[in-house]
Amino acid sequence: MTIPYRPLNEKNKNKYIDKHYKKFKKKYGSYIFDRPLPEINYSKLFYSIMIFENYNRPACIRVLEYIVFCIRCVCNKRKPMSLGIMQIKTEHLIFSMESIKSADLKLQSDLKKVLPSIAIHNSENIVKAVALEYNQSILYSNQIWDIYLRLSNNEHKL
Repeated sequence: MTIPYRPLNEKNKNKYIDKHYKKFKKKYGSYIFDRPLPEINYSKLFYSIMIFENYNRPACIRVLEYIVFCIRCVCNKRKPMSLGIMQIKTEHLIFSMESIKSADLKLQSDLKKVLPSIAIHNSENIVKAVALEYNQSILYSNQIWDIYLRLSNNEHKL
């Protein structure tokens, strides 16, 4: 099941980002560790992706994905699907906590892969390159940067 993602609309964007950052930080904060990177805040990048993925695949849609996945397993038509809050592609049933752990490993790997190829190491270039590696979409990459910027610029309010 593939559902195309939708960009955050401007009207409620900041409210949505702030609300879900607080919610996810409270719920998953003990599982998301900041990595020592001089140019970016790793946890803000992680939360940016989580917020965007949740916006495009809210919990009710993820429940439907789990049902579809289980039906495919019963019918022996198992195919990789993106599951969990971080939308990790997998052939095995995973829930949000497993997707967070897998996404952490993937993001660390993506950072190692893209850092050498970035000519100018600044936060925008790094965040966009990692987001592009995570999803292979320029629009996605730009949306992640916008969320990251919002989280970084409003840190004192969050």
